[in-house]
Amino acid sequence: MSWQGYVDQHIVGPKITSAAIVGQQGGVWDKSAELELKGGEDQHIIKISKDTATAQASGVTVGGTKYMYVGTEELVNQGMLVFKKGADGCIIAKTNMAILIALHSPPIQMQESLGRVLEVVAHLKGTGY
Repeated sequence: MSWQGYVDQHIVGPKITSAAIVGQQGGVWDKSAELELKGGEDQHIIKISKDTATAQASGVTVGGTKYMYVGTEELVNQGMLVFKKGADGCIIAKTNMAILIALHSPPIQMQESLGRVLEVVAHLKGTGY
């Protein structure tokens, strides 16, 4: 599958401001043009996707912005980690082979973004990714 343009065409929209997909083994598969993953951010995201305690303790930095963990056990059981910085939010969700990073800013609310992330994750898992 060609990932070029997938994020902008199928993920970013009225409920997600910017996004990226990274492989669980590393490497950025696709990302929004305005989202720059800075040195080592993708590796830290891979690490916290496997270790919720690290996510809770350290939060996550995406595009140079640090977000604090605000997730719940229910979301973790669905493979999602949720972070906030003020009114901005970050959702990290695992699929079979990838990790989706979705950011939102006001007026978008976390619940709106969560719903869209769940849809995208279900689609990616359904297609083997």
